[in-house]
Amino acid sequence: MTYARARLWLGMVTVAVFVSASSLLLLFEIPEFVLGRERPTAFGDALGLAVFVGAYAAAHVTSDVVGALLIPAAFGRLDRRRSDVLLGLVRGIVLHSLGLWVISLTLLFAARTAGLLGVLCAAFLVSIALLALRPSIAQGIGRLRRVPGESAVFSSADRGFTGGIDGVIAARSISIPRVWQDTLEADELDAVLGRRKAASVSGAFVRGRIGSLMFTLSGVAVAGLLVGSAELGTAEGIVRLSLWFTLWSFVGLLVLPTLSRRAIARADAECGMGDRALDALAKVDRLGDDEGDRPAIIETIFHPVPAIDRRSEDTNVGGTGFWDIARMSLYLSAAGLGLLGRAVHCNAGRPELWAYLPSA
Repeated sequence: MTYARARLWLGMVTVAVFVSASSLLLLFEIPEFVLGRERPTAFGDALGLAVFVGAYAAAHVTSDVVGALLIPAAFGRLDRRRSDVLLGLVRGIVLHSLGLWVISLTLLFAARTAGLLGVLCAAFLVSIALLALRPSIAQGIGRLRRVPGESAVFSSADRGFTGGIDGVIAARSISIPRVWQDTLEADELDAVLGRRKAASVSGAFVRGRIGSLMFTLSGVAVAGLLVGSAELGTAEGIVRLSLWFTLWSFVGLLVLPTLSRRAIARADAECGMGDRALDALAKVDRLGDDEGDRPAIIETIFHPVPAIDRRSEDTNVGGTGFWDIARMSLYLSAAGLGLLGRAVHCNAGRPELWAYLPSA
C-alpha cells in the first residue's frame, strides 16, 4: 500500500458513502419525511437547510480526519503539528459549510421567485462568483497566503497545492505555489508553466471552463426537473436537488477525466517532453501523491492528470481536450449543492485543495 493508493481508497469509500446515502435518501423519501413539503417561515427554511448542511459536515468528519491526519502520518508525510492540521481543518469545514448554506438559501429564494428558471439563473451566477473569487475563497478556506510582491504565487501548508489557471472564461492569470519556486530550477519551472500557458492560448482552457459550466448547469436543470418546479420552493425540495445533483456529479467523475487528460496530452505534445520537463513534472508529482506510474484502468477511471511515466510515453493527442474540466466541475458542484466536491482522493481532508484541486 502506497500513500497514493491509500488516498485512492479513501476517496473511493467516501464517494461511495455519499452516492449511496443520496440514493437511499431519495429512494425512501427521507427529506420529505423530515422536512415536509409545506412552506414554513423563512426561519424554518433556513433552519432546515442549516441542519442538512450540518449533517453533511458531520458525515464527512471521518473522511476529513483520515485524509488530514491518519494517512499522512502513516506514510511519514505529516510535516505539521497535529494541532495545526486540526485547526486548519476545522476552519475549512466551518467556512465551507457556511458557503454551502448561503448557496442553499440563494437557490431557495430563486426557486420561490421564479421556479426552476430562477434556480438555473442562481446556479449560473453562483458558478461565475466561484470562478471569479476562487483565489479569495482558497485564502479563506485553505489559509493560502499571497507571497509579497508576487500576486499569483501562494504559500500553502499543504505541499500538494498546485495552483491553477484563474479566470471566469478567458485565462486571467496563472497561480503557482511558493514551494515550486523553492524546489524547481528556473528552466524546470518554465517547463511546468509552459503547459498552462499552452492551454491558455490553445482554446483548451476556454473549452474546459465552458464545459464545466455547462456540465454544472445541466446537472442543476436535470435535478430541478426531477424535483419539480413547485417543490423547489421548499427546503425539502432544495435538499432533494442536492441529492440528485450529487448523483449527477458522480457520473462526471466517471466520464470527465478522459477529456482532461486529452488536454494535458496536447499541451505536452506542443511543449515537448524533454529530460528537463520530465524532471520538473516528476518533482511536482513527488510533492503531491508521488505516484509516477499506475495501472491504466485506475488512471482511466480516477485520474484526470496522467501519471508521469504515461505522459512520457503517450503520443496519442487525438480528440478535443477540455483543460481541467473534471476537477473544475467538482469545484463548481457547490453551485448545485453537490456533496462530492471535497470527497475525492486528491483533496479529502485537505482544505488547502478544496478550491484549487490539483491540476497539471
